[in-house]
Amino acid sequence: MVIVIPHKWTKRSIFWQLPYWKDLLIRNNLDVMHVEKNVFDNIFNTIMDFTHKTKDGLASRKDMTIWCDRPELAVDLEYVGKKIPRASVYQLTAPQRESILEWLVSLNFPDGYCSNLSRCVDLDKQTMTSSMKTHDAHVIMQRLLPIALKEMLPADVCGCITEISQLFQSICSAVLDAESLRRLEDTVPILMCNLEKILPPSFFDVMEHLLMHLPYEALNGGPVFYRWMYRFERFLGDLKKKATNKAHIEASICQAYIQQKTSTFSSFYFEREVISKRKRPAWNDDIGEDSYDKVVSIFNYPGRGKGAETYRYIVGGEMKIAHTYILMNCPEILPFYNEFRASLSAFPDDAIDAMVDSDFALWYQQQIRYRGINDPLLVSLSWGPSSYAKVWHSYVINGYTYHTVEYGEGRPTMNSGLCVPTIGSDNSETNFLVSCMRFSNFKCLLVCKN
Repeated sequence: MVIVIPHKWTKRSIFWQLPYWKDLLIRNNLDVMHVEKNVFDNIFNTIMDFTHKTKDGLASRKDMTIWCDRPELAVDLEYVGKKIPRASVYQLTAPQRESILEWLVSLNFPDGYCSNLSRCVDLDKQTMTSSMKTHDAHVIMQRLLPIALKEMLPADVCGCITEISQLFQSICSAVLDAESLRRLEDTVPILMCNLEKILPPSFFDVMEHLLMHLPYEALNGGPVFYRWMYRFERFLGDLKKKATNKAHIEASICQAYIQQKTSTFSSFYFEREVISKRKRPAWNDDIGEDSYDKVVSIFNYPGRGKGAETYRYIVGGEMKIAHTYILMNCPEILPFYNEFRASLSAFPDDAIDAMVDSDFALWYQQQIRYRGINDPLLVSLSWGPSSYAKVWHSYVINGYTYHTVEYGEGRPTMNSGLCVPTIGSDNSETNFLVSCMRFSNFKCLLVCKN
């Protein structure tokens, strides 16, 4: 008996012989890292119209005449030129392309956030170089591309790109919301349809199709950082560095790997004072340098100065600002602070805040003296900080390194900006971006950059 199969899909995967294969929720885990990189390359190269990289070529436009009823993209089959006669709505002009590349060159990111993107841009050839890594595409796709294209492309084109960016942000979040992922499952097919109305068919390959499966896999597989290839790519990169003998690559990798594991195992038996790679402090290690225990809660945060240590005197208004800041951020002073504000309840909130800044430190010092309080902590806080302070150009705290504006000039990274929450006159919380001017031994002094 001959069975006639009406299609050519006759191969049955060997995995179906596994008894549990039919019950698996995720049979083929998609690598979000490479999917995001390929989708970004397709979008960015097509919008920027990079030669030999764009998915919108002359052959694609001629196919539109045969297969699609989209005259705004079609090119006559008899056209013999080398360039597309007219640009489309999703392509940037030469001045716009140049401005985006110059913007990427001028960007400065915090230390460790992204690589130096200026190395990935070739302004002379008006293109991106091959040195751009997958993580660079990850940052541009999720954080920069919607901002860069907002004022340069029509609303429908920019809206689709923004939705793709938000899709990857949702998938790559540390905490996933199941309800949001279910909504994404329903909206991603609509997003793909909207893209098909704008871009030519040659733009779409299997990578764009895989976007529809990402919400489902995130819903069933959990956070993506447990499943994508970043850690494995880094491990493979370490193994490649161990291939010192080109004649016996595998053997040299194995020998170097065994030596590394042996030395790591042996380091557990070293004396405590012996510094090994396993016990080496991290790059942004924020353990304080002082050996004594600080008794004031505001100074119990781990942190250390970095770089050359200098000294300066704190005089005038800086001393009052520093003293008031310390008092307002010490839980031990909270009863005095509430009492001071209660005594000014007849005044409006703006006036109370102004009087706190100008008079609270002096009022607290007088209360300690008049009430005869002998608590060493409260008495020492009433004296205020020392006028002779240590100063650094950088400070390490909470696993990050912050530096001053002057020290950061000419550097490829920007670590002088801080986001400081404040309470406005209407009791609403507002975030201000401030720049660090210098770091002193009691706290960093800031200058507001509204």
